[in-house]
Amino acid sequence: MSKGHAEVLPPPETAASDLPLAAWYAEPLEPDQAAALLDAVDACHTGTHDPYTLELYRLIARWWQGKEIGPDIQRLQRVYPHAGLTRLVHGQLLMSRKLQGAQALLDTALHELAGALSPRDYLELLRRHQLLSRLHLSVRPSPPASLKALLSEAAAIAALEGPRRPRTGPDGGDITG
Repeated sequence: MSKGHAEVLPPPETAASDLPLAAWYAEPLEPDQAAALLDAVDACHTGTHDPYTLELYRLIARWWQGKEIGPDIQRLQRVYPHAGLTRLVHGQLLMSRKLQGAQALLDTALHELAGALSPRDYLELLRRHQLLSRLHLSVRPSPPASLKALLSEAAAIAALEGPRRPRTGPDGGDITG
């Protein structure tokens, strides 16, 4: 697990427009790290910092504290114009515990964010999501896993299962190009 949220996430003071869209926001946090992230968010004043970033980080911290985040996600998607990023982070959080629904959220987020991503970032997310799609997801959470561990496991599964047909996006179109 991570040594601290500062190594994983941009600082809570970061404007939503400056949050990297190709970042992984779901590196596991220990309960004390999640509490420290919440403290950092709470120390920021919403009048001077981007409220979306603060709410997104609050959601991340609450996830790692084992709290219900459904209402937080609904509020973020309803109130702020960053639904694609919210879906991306939600999908990443679910994927970090190998929970069902993660891949659909990641695919939808990639589709929604495609126009805002640089070609390099788009391909990075596309490749990451394609590899993560090899993981076997469940309704029961697995122990928290880092992106590196998830990708290693997915690569091992891909090597054992062999090639796949191209996947399609939420609109039925081929997302591979």
